[in-house]
Amino acid sequence: MSSKAAAAVPVLHKSKKQRSKPTLASKLHDLPVSKPTGVGAAVAALPNRVLGQGKRKVWVGIERCQVIRQAQGQGQGQGQQGGAMATHLKPRNPLEPTLEALRAAWIFKLRKLFKDDCVNSGSGSTKLSPPALAFERWFQTNEMLYQESFSFSSKKKMTWSSIQKGASAPAADILKQDLVRASFPVGQAERIVCAMYQHTATAALDLAAKRKELEGSKKPSNAVQVVRHAHTLDLFLSKKHILKLNHEHYDKLAALWKVSHPEEDDTMRTAAFHDDLYSLLARYYSIQGPGFQAACPEQVFDSLAHGLAVTHECFASPLNCYYGSYCSAFENVDGPFGTSGSFWDFSPTQGSFQANPPFVHHVMVKMVEKIESLLLQNEQNNAFSFVVIVPVWLEESSYQQMVNSKFMVEHWIIAKADHGFCDGAQHQRRDRYRASPYDTAIFILQNKAGRIRYPHLPRLQNDLRAAFATGVPTEAAMKRRKRDGRGETDEDGGGGVYKGKKRNRTGAGVEQRKQKERKKNNKPKKTKK
Repeated sequence: MSSKAAAAVPVLHKSKKQRSKPTLASKLHDLPVSKPTGVGAAVAALPNRVLGQGKRKVWVGIERCQVIRQAQGQGQGQGQQGGAMATHLKPRNPLEPTLEALRAAWIFKLRKLFKDDCVNSGSGSTKLSPPALAFERWFQTNEMLYQESFSFSSKKKMTWSSIQKGASAPAADILKQDLVRASFPVGQAERIVCAMYQHTATAALDLAAKRKELEGSKKPSNAVQVVRHAHTLDLFLSKKHILKLNHEHYDKLAALWKVSHPEEDDTMRTAAFHDDLYSLLARYYSIQGPGFQAACPEQVFDSLAHGLAVTHECFASPLNCYYGSYCSAFENVDGPFGTSGSFWDFSPTQGSFQANPPFVHHVMVKMVEKIESLLLQNEQNNAFSFVVIVPVWLEESSYQQMVNSKFMVEHWIIAKADHGFCDGAQHQRRDRYRASPYDTAIFILQNKAGRIRYPHLPRLQNDLRAAFATGVPTEAAMKRRKRDGRGETDEDGGGGVYKGKKRNRTGAGVEQRKQKERKKNNKPKKTKK
């Protein structure tokens, strides 16, 4: 071929979405794909199976929740101890909404700074991008921004050696490995990690200063405003930053809050609840990564309750818990809604539990170590049973530890196409379910006393497969997800998607709704001059 002919070959245009994808030297995980049984497709094809707000069951309800907590010895009072479990609640802080709003603003700023640092670190025309969810995986382990008191000199420069000597070393290694996988040179990756810790230290100092300022001020903090719409509620301190919540989750959270505050005066109840609710929503909205907050479909929890007497979730939040008895990550904002505290500090004496952790390596490793330590405790008399739900990541050390554990009773694999999960943002999205990006494994781990007290019937496996299939999203939901730029693929093996541009929501239905709202508010439509 002549040089003239070669020059005539058109250069294919790459979209911004394609250009922003990282060049991965290796995947986070290699995903095996099991042959589907067809149960997922069969459920997805059922007509009218997805129910709207007010008709679907998002948790067991207040009465069942109270029975579960009383049976576990949690009681109904704040901080009351007893039985197998205990609720850990701190006194309410009326300054929390203002502080959480500032913390959320900083987290979004840190996320942007991370992207900017990655892009600007390249030389010349070389622009490198981090893997999907790299920031979120790192932030799962970075606790600097959640410390109530923080002391650090902003003039002190963070170095890789100083970070490695501190408690932040494991989290720093996670971020560095992610960047190196995305073709960043090792030295460049370390400099980006150091810069992120420098930014985080600045944010933590700003939060500490704000807390001190508010505590010394006589001026009351801004009240949380709540505006109701047909399908959702808006919560805000200022209209610049509005948090969304649907009605069914508002009712659920109000009930959880009420169970934990039976002594609260009625005149103060609503304002106090809205303060706590705003802090909760701000915290979980800011950390993003809805995949890390995904939960099993409600039918799975019912099957576990009937088949193994499960009544407690080891990794949940007030937003996605089902039983109302759960451990969670953030004691200060989750506490008013009845959390049992962190699973790492959880010390039950017996019981049957469900564990569906954030799918991050160090979290899963720590979870298996914690579960095995509980199973080893006086295993002849203290009955323990754990149902663990994790991705089929065969190279993951925690996965292999459970496969080879002497406590492993059952190990089932559900094909990717045969199941789905409740979206981590189910409390604010129209569509409740999301497709699973990989095969899922179910482990049942029990000690000797647990096998006697919590036996299971052979039908449990089929019940759980059918229950997980109810989480497969409808075809219409899949189209909406793709349209909104949330994607359905996983190119890194870690559950992340590379977001496209979110399209403007237009159409006859949207325009009709806007017209109705304008008529209701008596506001004439603005015309362009």
